[in-house]
Amino acid sequence: MVLAGAGVVYFMTTGTPGTQSKHPLDMESQWICLAENEPHDFILTIREISQFPDGVTCTVCSSAEVSRAFPCTNCDRHYPIGRYNASPANCMHCGFRLDGADISVFHGSEGH
Repeated sequence: MVLAGAGVVYFMTTGTPGTQSKHPLDMESQWICLAENEPHDFILTIREISQFPDGVTCTVCSSAEVSRAFPCTNCDRHYPIGRYNASPANCMHCGFRLDGADISVFHGSEGH
């Protein structure tokens, strides 16, 4: 019985045998800090996010002016995303036109 329990715990913490799957708390999310003239990018795991009792702050300058982000497919720098993954029309770093950037699609008069 103890051996079976140990097997279940091992399986739950390592994923399926032979895979390189991450624990759900180790999944990464991308962020950008907009507090300074030159925005800076950082990455947090779900585990790290859970350790911010008053919301995420920048890991570089400790500012609360942070936003979830996506990487630009042209320069790989992060740009801020809004609700429902709404994004600016162009990358704030290189000016590259971003796909799906029509924010009005996400913020209609229906409130969705």
